[in-house]
Amino acid sequence: EQFSTSVTAEAAAAAADQYLRGQSQYDARSMWDAVSDEMKRAMTARSGGLTLQRLEQQLDDARKNGVHYDEVGYVGGYRAPDGRGFYLYVIAVNSGGDTKYVPYTFTISKEGKILSID
Repeated sequence: EQFSTSVTAEAAAAAADQYLRGQSQYDARSMWDAVSDEMKRAMTARSGGLTLQRLEQQLDDARKNGVHYDEVGYVGGYRAPDGRGFYLYVIAVNSGGDTKYVPYTFTISKEGKILSID
């Protein structure tokens, strides 16, 4: 049995890539489609729940306020024996000339959809 500590950037989960590409292009539909039904239900159930329409509004607000995503760095990933994948990215978020580096950890289902983002 071969043990691997991480996967290459090319093997990173397509759902995480789709989500981040959608975010950088202010494309709520692309982000929403990358997320599992389970996560959508959880987001919608929260107080003031997040729906596709609210996500579109948040992205529109971000764009109007000059927020943009300058860089996406893939740090590493791991595929667990149960089929779930865990992928870490660092995103450079620029707002008004101030850049912050924000870590995103994606948990991806064996079906290839995002279960959580931390």
